[in-house]
Amino acid sequence: KNITKASRNNQYRKDSKTNAKYKMGTLNEEHLSILKKGVKEFNQWRQENPKINPELSKANLKGLNLNYANFQNTDLSGADLSECSLVEAKFIGANLYKANLQKTNLRRGFNFTRATLAYADLSRLKSRKIYGKFIQTDLSYAKLTHNHFHEVVFTGANFKGADLSHTWFSFGGGMKVNFKDANLENALFYICGLMNSNFNNANLKNAKFGLANLGNSSFNNADLENSIFIANLENVDFSDAKLENATFIQQRCRRSRLLGNFCVGWHGIDKALLKNADFEGVKLNIRYKTFVEKQKVKNFDEIKWQKTDNQKLLFKMGRKRKR
Repeated sequence: KNITKASRNNQYRKDSKTNAKYKMGTLNEEHLSILKKGVKEFNQWRQENPKINPELSKANLKGLNLNYANFQNTDLSGADLSECSLVEAKFIGANLYKANLQKTNLRRGFNFTRATLAYADLSRLKSRKIYGKFIQTDLSYAKLTHNHFHEVVFTGANFKGADLSHTWFSFGGGMKVNFKDANLENALFYICGLMNSNFNNANLKNAKFGLANLGNSSFNNADLENSIFIANLENVDFSDAKLENATFIQQRCRRSRLLGNFCVGWHGIDKALLKNADFEGVKLNIRYKTFVEKQKVKNFDEIKWQKTDNQKLLFKMGRKRKR
């Protein structure tokens, strides 16, 4: 109600500019008929015609068994792939702009490397744990809620404005991941590498970072209310972030059989940048009091200083969640 006409027009121009970089293709009925003959026939046809990129835009493929299909460089923009079985299907370089992949089966190693999944729906995927690659994948403004991405590599992935609420990431990660403006409310990053990543302006309410390497990442203006950090915070930028009731715990990391040297040498909040960050109600070990005071954070007097860290929080993070 308080949005002015000028701001609405600016938002419309911004959205139009964003959508302009993506294109909805056309449907080639011949290509669709070949696919519906079966994956074996489709893959054989692709092998015999390597220069042809299938045009399956807006195709209705709902519920089909497309295991092991080769969709490399295929135009699937606007296609309905909901409830499909896509075990080990390849989508390298594919265009899935505004595609519907809701409740699909992507277990055992999907590959969306360099694919476009902007505005696509990948919510509530069937697999209990989802393995695969989102390397340099465009997932801007996509919907990926209520999923568990396990051992997924997403180096260079773009999640700008994406909805990742209630999603888990475990034993995976990547560098230079863009989560700017994303909704990560109630998300969990458990034993993940996320160095040099961008969380600016993201909604991270109730988010948890358990043994996450966040070195050199940025959380400018992010909403981190009630979030929990048991992570490497070396050179992490929390400038102007809202950290109301957040919890920071310094994990004592040693070499182990499970993690090797993954978290050896990690640093706590004393190596982070905290300019103008709001620390109202933040739970923090008292050993950081002098450092935080020098950073001139907001609501310093409202910090809840702790004599010891609650190490049990890390084990609670790894418990099974309800889908």
